[in-house]
Amino acid sequence: MPYVLSNAPVFYQNIISKTLKSFFDSGKVLVYIDDVLLLSDTILEGLALLRRVLETLTSSGFSVNLKKCTFLISEIEYLGRVISNGQVRPSIRNFQALVDSPKLRSVKQVQQFLGLACYFRRYIPNYAQQTACIVLLTKKNMPFEWGVEQDKARQYIIDRLTNKPVLAIYDPQLPTEVHTDTSAIGYGAVLIQIHEGGLRRAVAYLSKSTQGAEPKYHSYELETLAVVKALQNFRKYLLGVSFKIVTDCNALKLTERKKDLLPHVARWWLSMRDFQYTFEYRKGSLMSHADYLSRNPVEVCHIQNPKNWTKLAQSADEETLNLIDEFNNGQLDSSRYELRNGLLYVKYFPIGEESRLLCYIPKGFRLSLLHVFHDDQDHIGYDKTIELILRYFWFPGLLPFVRKYLKHCIVSLSHKRMPRAPHQPIESWTKPDVPFSVVHMDTLGLLPESQDYKHVLLIIDAFTKY
Repeated sequence: MPYVLSNAPVFYQNIISKTLKSFFDSGKVLVYIDDVLLLSDTILEGLALLRRVLETLTSSGFSVNLKKCTFLISEIEYLGRVISNGQVRPSIRNFQALVDSPKLRSVKQVQQFLGLACYFRRYIPNYAQQTACIVLLTKKNMPFEWGVEQDKARQYIIDRLTNKPVLAIYDPQLPTEVHTDTSAIGYGAVLIQIHEGGLRRAVAYLSKSTQGAEPKYHSYELETLAVVKALQNFRKYLLGVSFKIVTDCNALKLTERKKDLLPHVARWWLSMRDFQYTFEYRKGSLMSHADYLSRNPVEVCHIQNPKNWTKLAQSADEETLNLIDEFNNGQLDSSRYELRNGLLYVKYFPIGEESRLLCYIPKGFRLSLLHVFHDDQDHIGYDKTIELILRYFWFPGLLPFVRKYLKHCIVSLSHKRMPRAPHQPIESWTKPDVPFSVVHMDTLGLLPESQDYKHVLLIIDAFTKY
């Protein structure tokens, strides 16, 4: 078939895959178009496999160029990756363009940089979160301003690759752990296996940005989502083996015994029933490998410099930018709002106290605010949370927003004394003398649907126990 035809690679891949199909089940032969890789544990095994593969290829009309072949080597570059004994790493010549790339000055250059970096994302922890500030520059109607934050993210990608990141090859016989963590803008996970001497080595990374309604989720929901996405992504490794899920969210362990879950959270937990896992809680300070960004004081919610954090929040929110434009054009009530150093403030008039200026918080950052003033304050009560927030910040609907957040806070609910219905007294009954004169009945449900049924009806004869 001529090389100029666009379907030539697909056609060739189909033919050679059918030719070597009998070798695929062993996992010792990999084929990508005209690149054939043979794997073996010993030299004798490798020679025997090589002989069988060459005989199969030649009998089917294929020819092999010996000048392009290498035999019996312990390390090989294959499809942009260097594979050696028990580990995989990227080929340096493939990401040299990233290392040598100059400062990015246009959206097109940013897109080219991200396109190349994305190919190596499996070797870069927290890829989605770290590149979020760069991806933001590619959005429509977003002004192109390359600053210190973008430079730091670009250098993070380069440093991770030039330090020769190595992933271990998965071994189903080794103890396995899935480490997860989350932040307001993304979640990450690391698949880790424990080797001899307790050495922990990464097998795969997962890093995703939150999408759609996900940034508005409660921190507990985001932690659960991170676990679910990690299990889905690492399914081929985890299905059928026992492993440990390591997280800094202690509430996840309590959820296994909780019955009244939110519907979407309940569906997530049902999807996890295919796996055999146990939970282990670790402090967030020990989970930086799973999500470095969730420990960053500016990007997430640990507000140590409110002025810098709120300026970043307001500059990234279209609604707030519109309010600032309205204020500058005289369309916003100056007795209610004020603009200082590029920050929008609201004048707050508490009863019996002097008025004060509170920084306006955009919609997308209000959950992060609650993480700081409620979650990070040992889950204090409603009144105390409101008091702390109103020292510095304000946004429309603050009171009902906080009340709803606390109502669904798993940690707060687990420590709250809930009213209980009075216990019904246990009454004895007289055993009947004949069968089916007295029967006991009870129902069980609502259960997951099975053959169009959702309930169980149980009937027992009091005399025969039938």
